[in-house]
Amino acid sequence: MAHYDPHGLNDTHVLYSLEAYRRVFDHITFVSVSADRLPIGREGLVDTFIFRENVGYDFFSWKIGFNALVDKERFFEIIFTNDSIYGPLFDIEHALLAPRVKEAEFWGLTSSMVPNWHIQSYFFSMRHRLLISSAARDYWDAIRSFKNKGEVINACEMRMADYFRSRNWLTEVIYEGPSSPPFRWHVTRLGTDLRQPINLAKYLYYNLLHSDWRLRKQNPMNYLWRSAIEAGVPFIKVELLRANPLMLPLQPIHDYISRNTRYPLDLIFAHLRRTARISA
Repeated sequence: MAHYDPHGLNDTHVLYSLEAYRRVFDHITFVSVSADRLPIGREGLVDTFIFRENVGYDFFSWKIGFNALVDKERFFEIIFTNDSIYGPLFDIEHALLAPRVKEAEFWGLTSSMVPNWHIQSYFFSMRHRLLISSAARDYWDAIRSFKNKGEVINACEMRMADYFRSRNWLTEVIYEGPSSPPFRWHVTRLGTDLRQPINLAKYLYYNLLHSDWRLRKQNPMNYLWRSAIEAGVPFIKVELLRANPLMLPLQPIHDYISRNTRYPLDLIFAHLRRTARISA
């Protein structure tokens, strides 16, 4: 698990995730660029804690964690994740045992078509046959410490799944994003709330007239958050609730989580209050 916090803390939503992972995973490696330890009394949530210099973003943290893990061949799979998500909203086993990814050697929770097809990197897996091959080792050996987040996305996230798929490793996702970009009005309609006319006017202006719409609107974890959850993705992105790039009404999202999951909304609200002015 790659961790970053602007205030150097292990937020309660991170500890909640670790508690859920502790019940399922045999070994947890936690790589932080912000905190040098877990809170007193919570050290047992991880097996290996690595504090490192804040360079290279999540992919470099995953590389360090992967290289630090000995006897990789004893694991059925290794999951790579970060703290950019709230959850699990329900039992993580439902994702780990999902039929869609049962035979996959490299899999993730969601894919996106922007700017081209890729598996989103907030939660992905490499399974045993891939782990013991040279392909996984060669991939992580080639990861370097980028200074720019855009470079990391373009060089790593956008190419990762294709790297393995092009080498004949079976690659799958639990929720496949739409194969073609959605119509602007279809996306805009998702946030239409006639009960709040002033907010509605601002929302329609922002989403129908801004020229950078295509660049902002295509992440399925934003505009199709409910479809992703109902397909078996047990997370919601921090970016959606903090930066809200679609300017969606957020109350329906809060209501959905409250009514359909056991996830404590107080963890979300507390984290958002503390990091509200931090860009996603």
